[in-house]
Amino acid sequence: MRSTLALISKTSLIFCCLIIFCGCSSSLLGKTHEERLYRLATIKETTDRSQSNQAHDIILIISDATTSPSLSSQKILTQQSEQEEGSYQYARWVESPAKQLIGLVTNYLEQNNRVKAITTEAVLARGDYMLALEVQRFHHLLYTSPSKISVKVRAQLVNLKTHSIVSSKSFNLEEEVKSKSSKYAVEAFQTAVDKLVPQIWLWVSEVT
Repeated sequence: MRSTLALISKTSLIFCCLIIFCGCSSSLLGKTHEERLYRLATIKETTDRSQSNQAHDIILIISDATTSPSLSSQKILTQQSEQEEGSYQYARWVESPAKQLIGLVTNYLEQNNRVKAITTEAVLARGDYMLALEVQRFHHLLYTSPSKISVKVRAQLVNLKTHSIVSSKSFNLEEEVKSKSSKYAVEAFQTAVDKLVPQIWLWVSEVT
């Protein structure tokens, strides 16, 4: 009888421990696998208006950005070395960097009355110029000390009346990251893009 009671007590104790362990494990797993979503904010006005304070009387077409398959995804990309590409496991963009950049450039030009009209490729024949962007890099470089983000975009402006390339330019920006995490990487990406978009407009205004 005593041995039976002891067995029951021992079994009950083991069962209680298993419940506590499973509960803790579920809680820990929930915290570990919580996914974070990020979006780049609308660009703040950083351009000196004295450099370009009048709207251009042109119709500008902004085409969809071209890029690599990895930069077409929602992954927040990292590089452990110059050859090794990875991404944050539990953090991603709401939209791909290439798609977000096109939206930010378009919004910046529209909100600041930079050009007469901005349209999509659907009305290509009506435009004066077409701006084409190629996103070549949008990565958090983990192998540098301190770590930094790197953004590289190549821009090309085409005269749609003469069907000729007016100008091409590469934009390269790097910003230090406070800590090796997706949160601080996104903050650094935002700083870089806040500088990049006005630079693209200044270049367009200079060559048109």
